[in-house]
Amino acid sequence: MVPLSTTASVRKAYREALQIAKSMPGWTLVASDAEAGRIEASAQSRWFGFTDDIVIRIVADEVGSRYRYAFHQSAGDK
Repeated sequence: MVPLSTTASVRKAYREALQIAKSMPGWTLVASDAEAGRIEASAQSRWFGFTDDIVIRIVADEVGSRYRYAFHQSAGDK
């Protein structure tokens, strides 16, 4: 996965990412911290029911802001 850059401010990018995370089917929002620009969620895999962790970070860059995200798959899903 590669970071997604945008010209939006960090604040606006965070709000948009949080709205999207809340609307994702099957995602459970675990934590959100606007000051740190961090959103954490979990999702259950469809086939085996393993829980995967999702972390989204929004950081400032030279253009505006950048979304960075990571997925941690459960051992059973690898």
